Order: sequence, then C-alpha cells, then structure tokens
Amino acid sequence: MSKKLYKIRPLVGKDIFKISKFIKKLGIDRLQSIFGNSELSKSINNVINGGENQDIAQVGKLLSAFISVVIDSLCEVEEELGELLESVSNLSKEEIRELPLEEYVNMVMDLFRQKISWIFSDIYANDF
Repeated sequence: MSKKLYKIRPLVGKDIFKISKFIKKLGIDRLQSIFGNSELSKSINNVINGGENQDIAQVGKLLSAFISVVIDSLCEVEEELGELLESVSNLSKEEIRELPLEEYVNMVMDLFRQKISWIFSDIYANDF
C-alpha cells in the first residue's frame, strides 16, 4: 500500500461553515433521498450509535449512498469541495486538483468517514 499524498486533520468548529456551504450546494433534497429511505435511516442510526463496534456493512451502505449523491452533483460542488478539502488538509486546491484520481477519491472518502454524521442527524432528527 502506497503512502497517502495528503493528511486530513480532525474537523474543528470552524469547519462547520465550509461543510454547510458544501451541503447547501449539494442540495438538501438530494440528501433527503438518503435520510428519507428507512433502510438507510437504520444504517445511519447504527453508524451513529455503533461506537467502536460498527458493522462495516452499515458504514459501507451509508458511505455508498452519500458518495452516490456527491457523484450525481459533482460538477455543481467542485469549488466548495475543493475549498473544504484544502481547509482540512495539508494541500492547496491546486495540489488537490492534480492528485491522481484514485488518491483524490480516497481523500474525499477519508474526509466523509470522519464522524460528521451528527450534522445530518440534527438536520433530519424527525427521520430517525
């Protein structure tokens, strides 16, 4: 396994603004397709409440759904995603744009693997 070309720091309070900007541009209605699905809602609850013993299938199901939404709207969120990745990593937007495709995708996935699901649980509290 090769060494990652990037490092992602833990999320902090100031990141909420860039995350919010990204989510807004992504489209709340697109995210509702994830949170409105009862099977995915169960997966989200399991991931949120799973602690250290999270079922990898549940985590994978949630990540797959979210990544699917991101891919569907990738061209619309290019700038916001670049700003977000730059702000939480050791790379500039230009360096991020020049990453090999596999490394770029892994960087995005690593960012969303962090425990930011609480943001969505607050937004969609009634769906849980």
